[in-house]
Amino acid sequence: MPTKHLQVGSPSKTVYPMNLLDSYSNRLPYVFAFLVTSNVVIDLLQLNPGGSSLDHINPTVRFLVWALVKYAYIIIGGLVFYPLLLCITYSNFLTDVLGFVFTCNWFAMYVYIYTLCPVGSREGILNGLSYIPSLISCLGLACFFLWRIVRRLQRRCMKLRNRNFSLVEDGTDNRLMKSHYVERVKYLLRRDDKRHGCLVYEPNGQMKRLALWIYPTFAGFRYSTRIVCTFGLSLIVLYQMSIIYITRTLIIFQDLVLQFVTTSPEMTKFFETIRLAFHLSSYPAICISFINCILLLRNYRENTRELWKGDRSRFRNRTRAPHSIIVSCLSFSSFSVAYTFYGFLVLQIVLWIIMSCVVAIIRYNFLIQLLDHYWSHIFLIVLLIVIQQLLARFVLLDRKTKGALVINNRHLFNIIIHFFFFLTSSSSASWEVFFA
Repeated sequence: MPTKHLQVGSPSKTVYPMNLLDSYSNRLPYVFAFLVTSNVVIDLLQLNPGGSSLDHINPTVRFLVWALVKYAYIIIGGLVFYPLLLCITYSNFLTDVLGFVFTCNWFAMYVYIYTLCPVGSREGILNGLSYIPSLISCLGLACFFLWRIVRRLQRRCMKLRNRNFSLVEDGTDNRLMKSHYVERVKYLLRRDDKRHGCLVYEPNGQMKRLALWIYPTFAGFRYSTRIVCTFGLSLIVLYQMSIIYITRTLIIFQDLVLQFVTTSPEMTKFFETIRLAFHLSSYPAICISFINCILLLRNYRENTRELWKGDRSRFRNRTRAPHSIIVSCLSFSSFSVAYTFYGFLVLQIVLWIIMSCVVAIIRYNFLIQLLDHYWSHIFLIVLLIVIQQLLARFVLLDRKTKGALVINNRHLFNIIIHFFFFLTSSSSASWEVFFA
């Protein structure tokens, strides 16, 4: 999809920020633009609108005002960076210069914020970690616009040197021949045995083969601009919101520890255990959420390839109305970003509960005490399970049938089931005593 050109004398039309339907160009600059926008929106959402001036209002009305202000913050953040997306989409000398000046302005502002951050303090570390993606994104966008300006000047100089210079030597438009859609059609027309296991090529080396087996690629199935922006926005929201969530939770625990340190030493030890479990659960939850984002890209490419092949086995055959499909397209990116963060939140809470139990068992020697008192119950239960496996494999099953399910001795089978009614009940009672 070629880059659009915004001309002053062109007919009036709706100016859109980016093509989210069939665009595969300028994907990384769009991701950088969304990263900077999300950072500003998250900063605005952390503000407390109204403060104590809204305390006299009805709680329902107060919540409505609070929600409207938050939505207004999101719209303001989108409007502030709307021109940046226009400069990326509509390529000419004016938009490139404006985009370069715009990004340099924000880059200078983030550098100034870093100079104001108190070194070594919690606030300074939090701001430093939060603004690193925005700083890198502004630098990347500035380099992108500068590269387009330099390339445009080089082409202009070449045209001045050669008046008959043409980008297409044979007089034909070869943009279609260079499109990835041509590679996609060529890939789909191949036989299955010519696709090398559905890979683009047969890689050389064990590591490359392992990497392509874990994360396969297909010719002509590049990631669209929308899915790349969704992936990048999910990662930055996960990164920034997890930092805010972890920092604020640790501040609450520190206040609780300081409150109970003089009154109840046992409560202080309890909160220290909970805080240790919080650390042990937060960072694995972030890693798992990041892997889920990677799997989102993999599944997107797999499902797109199967749809182009006509394979709808993974999808429901229920016919959907056109407006329902449009609604799904409108909400796909936002739901994906929200799923990433709230999935991390739910996963972290579940892991927090599990790790709290594990840390408490290890710190207070619960596991050693339980094994010391109830090791015989565990041994009998394991022995019962082993006896079941041995009877099923060597006594009750006819092994001459080569894998078929044939009972060798039905009378003995019924007798064993009769006694296992009581044995299973006794083992369940042993587990209840064990956990009592």
